[in-house]
Amino acid sequence: MDEKKNRSLLRALKRMWDRGGEKKAAKKAKKQEQKAPGTRPREFGRALFWVLLGSIVLLSLGTYLGQRGEAPKASEEQKIEVNKATSPESVAYATDFLTNYFTFTASDDGWKNRAERLSLFLAKGLDTQAGLVTDKIQTNSSVKKIEVKDVQETGKQQAFITLKVQADMSRVWTIMKDVEVQVGPKKVKKKVPEQKKEAKLLTQYMVVPVAYKDGSFGIYDLPKVTNIARQTTLEAEKKASQYGTYDDSADDIHAFLMTFFRSYASDEPDKLAYLVKPGVHIAGLQGLMQFKEITSTEVRKGDNQAIYTWVTVTFQDPGTGVILGTNYQLTLEKGSKGARFVVTGMNEL
Repeated sequence: MDEKKNRSLLRALKRMWDRGGEKKAAKKAKKQEQKAPGTRPREFGRALFWVLLGSIVLLSLGTYLGQRGEAPKASEEQKIEVNKATSPESVAYATDFLTNYFTFTASDDGWKNRAERLSLFLAKGLDTQAGLVTDKIQTNSSVKKIEVKDVQETGKQQAFITLKVQADMSRVWTIMKDVEVQVGPKKVKKKVPEQKKEAKLLTQYMVVPVAYKDGSFGIYDLPKVTNIARQTTLEAEKKASQYGTYDDSADDIHAFLMTFFRSYASDEPDKLAYLVKPGVHIAGLQGLMQFKEITSTEVRKGDNQAIYTWVTVTFQDPGTGVILGTNYQLTLEKGSKGARFVVTGMNEL
């Protein structure tokens, strides 16, 4: 009897235990269901954060590597764009050239020495004395001061460097002078040598055409006299042979060029403008130099009935008598039959 009661009691306790476990499991499942709606957004947010962080890292790394890859190319492009003819080294080169240009002794040996010094600067084919007419000079020259006034880029690795030069021009010569000398009791006239000296200061503005090629500088054209207030520069260099031949007579062209360069050397701008096409501005020397002569002229047929001329002209400094030769390119045009020539461009080709 007692054994049956014990068994019944055990069964009842087991049922109660089982029910308690079921309730506990149900309660735990219910809690998990209640937590699920908040857990999913948090897990999604964490995943999104790591995705964004990884994207930022990859983007930064790609930008950094791209900049490193483009840096040499940018540096190379910048290096190509630099015009060495406008650099401080080029200015120093032009200054050194003019120092040798205006340093000479008026003698056969002096001119020979000058030509040797200038040969280190001048391009092949240029005058060995760089345009200076030596057979008329009786003075010696030494440079006193050179100042840089302007540097203008004229083309690929080419530039015009304008310098102000001051040079002492001196001359020493001997004359025979009559003097009275005592010979015994009498005074007699006798010729004795007497040394004379003359010195003048030359001030000139010069345009030096400098080019840079294969690691070295050079003077690619003759230096040009200019007026610093309104200087003329060459924009580009082209040879006359690139243009068609001029078959008509050039006598009237030569006569016009003589008239133009006389005016270019001495006249004021309003008088010079009469020989120039309206709207075109050309600054003359306004008395800085005196026109001497045209030593050579080449005429070619241009576009739209234009006439291209290349002229070598000599000018003389009125103070010292020094004669300089230089080159100019003029573009001319002529109106209807019988119309006069006018200059439409200078040093443009």
